[in-house]
Amino acid sequence: MTNIKTYDPIFGSVADFVGSKWFNFAGNQPDAFPMDIIERSDEYEIRVVVPGANKDGLAVEVEGDVLHINVVGNNNNPEDTKYIYKGLRPFTYKRQISNLAKYNIVIDDIKSTYRSGILSITMPRAEEAQPKSISVQVE
Repeated sequence: MTNIKTYDPIFGSVADFVGSKWFNFAGNQPDAFPMDIIERSDEYEIRVVVPGANKDGLAVEVEGDVLHINVVGNNNNPEDTKYIYKGLRPFTYKRQISNLAKYNIVIDDIKSTYRSGILSITMPRAEEAQPKSISVQVE
């Protein structure tokens, strides 16, 4: 008797997607979660999608002119939890953004918030780095 394997395109594509960098819960890819960096006239904002994290698992630190983002998530289940299926695995996410000095960031005024699975880091620009308009006198 021949064992025939069938291909299910829905589960095949989902498996491919779950195994991609967007769902890398092993934490071995530095860009495992999507990130945006937004430039405004007076600040930069970094948004990182980190579902499954809580306050204790979030750390934003500045060392020299490098911003470190560290996230640990899905680690809140007791050891004796009995799973029928476990798809939400613990993860670690680390990202570094270098050369903050190049962008004239006011390091002491960096703020971060976490809401609805999105970590937002606001980095104000120094006054002298902000664009200025000079009015033109017409005679």
